[in-house]
Amino acid sequence: MSLLVIAVVLGMVGVDRPARTAAVAPAPGPPPVASAQEATGAVEDYARNLDNTDLGVAVLDRRTGQFAGNDRADEQFNSASVVKPIVAIDILQRRAQGMPVSEADLELIRSALKTSDDEAMNDLWDRMDGPGAVTRVAQQLRLQDTRPPRDPIWWGDTQVSARDMVAVFQHVLTGMPARDREFIVSALREAPPVGDGGFEQSYGLAWDGAEQPAVKQGWMCCRDGYVTLHSTGVLRADHRYVVALLSTQPGHAGYEEAKAVLTRAAQTLTAELP
Repeated sequence: MSLLVIAVVLGMVGVDRPARTAAVAPAPGPPPVASAQEATGAVEDYARNLDNTDLGVAVLDRRTGQFAGNDRADEQFNSASVVKPIVAIDILQRRAQGMPVSEADLELIRSALKTSDDEAMNDLWDRMDGPGAVTRVAQQLRLQDTRPPRDPIWWGDTQVSARDMVAVFQHVLTGMPARDREFIVSALREAPPVGDGGFEQSYGLAWDGAEQPAVKQGWMCCRDGYVTLHSTGVLRADHRYVVALLSTQPGHAGYEEAKAVLTRAAQTLTAELP
């Protein structure tokens, strides 16, 4: 048999050959996840266009452990009502150490947190050593910028920073017994749209559409022609993010304009968070 015939016969019988396979493209990786740093940077870019406004921003992503703040994250602001969670922490911790705290006292704390009731806060501040509460919590949590007010009767003049307020809420979530944590978080989460004195408090991190916020707002007018407006607290049902937005803004435009500014800052920030 000639070589040609042998080749033809082999071709008819069939000889195993390696199969040709198409090149497979690698599977696409997960989409990039925005970081706390990117979210903070977006707010900082927004704030550059604001006239005569100081805005302190701090964010903690509790899932990744990443913390970020803008260049005013350590700046001291008058606290207004965001000092109320600090006093609540101190009272609940001293109760655990044996200090008598009545159901009426707990209701005052709840009112101070939920509706931002100033009369309730006045009572707690006077009877429960408010200035000492600020000092004790600041020392315990190693807060770097938090100080009691120079004049101890004015609790709204307590000095706080965005980074310190993030540390305060992180302590609520991770450093307190479940009963006390739930007491504080539920009071904040149940805050009604209209707070003490008829003040509309659905701004900033509590803007309509914000997902599961547990937020303490703060407002105060007017010092040297400026309003103080803050929004601080915990975002998402799983408490993933702790955020603080502290601001002083020109008073001539009034609270409504100041709220719009802080709400836009909150929306800018949360849009960058997964």
